[in-house]
Amino acid sequence: KKKKKRLAYIRTWTYVAQRENWVDDESHWRGETRAVEDRLSDALHGALTQRFVDRRTSVLLRRLKQKEGLVADVNDKGEVTVEGEFIGRLEGFQFIQDKSATPDEAKTLAQAALAALAPEFSLRADRFYNAPDTEMDFTDQGGLMWG
Repeated sequence: KKKKKRLAYIRTWTYVAQRENWVDDESHWRGETRAVEDRLSDALHGALTQRFVDRRTSVLLRRLKQKEGLVADVNDKGEVTVEGEFIGRLEGFQFIQDKSATPDEAKTLAQAALAALAPEFSLRADRFYNAPDTEMDFTDQGGLMWG
């Protein structure tokens, strides 16, 4: 709240600095107020981003501690959400964690993915096992392609 209030105050001063003959040395004050506004905007953005990250981590940690099954959703693009929070992507049998996660958050995301994606991996393994040979192919490098 303090950052929002400070940003509102500096925007008032920015407005004043833009008016002709309202302050001495208008160009100096225009530059000063613009610089302060930029720094406050960056700080506010950083605080909002951190709050989002903290929220995601706290939701996932709380659910992990409850020992209840986490609910994962994998959309048609492979994006994985757990309890409504984006945690990464699933490509075949490989989970790729959200790269925007902080090092502290990464461990929580990995735990949530492991717990929540177990049913999805079982389903995919069953579909793979029962897939006809016509859905299998080898790459030139010796890799296996399915689907």
